[in-house]
Amino acid sequence: GDVILLRTKAGPCTGVVRFIGLAPDAAISPDATYKEIIGVDMENWSEYGTDGTYDGSRYFMTKSGHGLFVTRSEILDVQWR
Repeated sequence: GDVILLRTKAGPCTGVVRFIGLAPDAAISPDATYKEIIGVDMENWSEYGTDGTYDGSRYFMTKSGHGLFVTRSEILDVQWR
């Protein structure tokens, strides 16, 4: 995947895109509402990170605390691999 620079709660950080697609958005509606998510394998551990799961479903595999799911608006820069 592409290397990207993200805006996160902890500040800017770098990661590799591992997933782009739709996922159920239970925050909007418990019905069949979907939103685009981008799964990123982060270079560094984050207290907000996962192991590649989002809302109980696995979208990619990474070490615990290294997976983040973001929207396009959180991407600051794309560095092609």
